[in-house]
Amino acid sequence: MTSHVNKGSSWLRLVTTVIVGLALAESAAPGSRSQEDPKDAMGATNDPATCSTIVSGGLREEDPVAYAFMDALELTEEQINGLEYSINKEEAPLAGARRWASENREVVRPWIAAARNAR
Repeated sequence: MTSHVNKGSSWLRLVTTVIVGLALAESAAPGSRSQEDPKDAMGATNDPATCSTIVSGGLREEDPVAYAFMDALELTEEQINGLEYSINKEEAPLAGARRWASENREVVRPWIAAARNAR
C-alpha cells in the first residue's frame, strides 16, 4: 500500500476524508444525545461523544505513515460537534470538512506531524 500522505497536495484530502467520515458517523443518529433521558434508556448513547479509529491489522507495517496519522487523530466532543456543524452547514460535506480543518489547524497539525515523523 502506498501512502497518500506522502504527496503534499494529498494531506488536505486525507484529513478531510477522515474528518468527513468522523462527522458522518457522529451524525448517523442525529439528536440521540440531545433528548432528555432521565432514566438512561438510551444507555451509552447518552455518554459524551468519542473519537475512535479502526485500521486494518497490518496497516502499521504496510503503511506506517497512514498508521501514525490515524493513531494521532484525537478530537474532543466539542470538536466533533463543531465538525458536524460545519459539514451540515455546507451543501457538500467535503466543503464543510475542509472549512473545519482550515479553521482548526491547531487540532489537525499534530496528526500531520505524526505522519511526517513516521516517514
